[in-house]
Amino acid sequence: MKQTARRRGPEAGFYSLGRFECVDLRAIMGVVSRKAARTGGFLEENDVKKLEEYLFPQGFEPWSDGSLAGVRRRVTMTKGALLGDVAKYYADDYIVWRHGGEADRDRLLRTWRPERDVMVHRFVLLEGEPRPGRLRRTRGFLLGLRGFIEVYRYTPSGRRHRGIEDLVFLIEKALAQNDT
Repeated sequence: MKQTARRRGPEAGFYSLGRFECVDLRAIMGVVSRKAARTGGFLEENDVKKLEEYLFPQGFEPWSDGSLAGVRRRVTMTKGALLGDVAKYYADDYIVWRHGGEADRDRLLRTWRPERDVMVHRFVLLEGEPRPGRLRRTRGFLLGLRGFIEVYRYTPSGRRHRGIEDLVFLIEKALAQNDT
């Protein structure tokens, strides 16, 4: 009789936290799909539709990059003075519901490149359940003179970093909508 080895990876609902191996019960019990648990995303199709319906009129547009998918917007900030506008720069906000967790966070911090006149790129990676660790990771381009990238983890109705309060408000409002 041929024995098959039991799969012990994220695709089987298991993941590792240092020396400890944990079970993702949400995936095993079918609360979320195994693929969603494996990729770090937790949103079901109706939650994604709620986010899209609410965020598109708020100035967001669809966005994807490799294994990342979500929405983005560009906010224009203008510094005015007596003689008119002195400076104009942008802030890019990304709300990402499909991602690979820590691996994608590290890839973003390592490979993201600055853009002209964009002061900050804020990424909010939506997660299914809170995990230990830092909620925010940042990196400056050319000592901050070319801008910054900030990557936040957020679990709806969970802990939040004060740097994304405006985006958290939009996310919570979108997910609270009734199915109509």
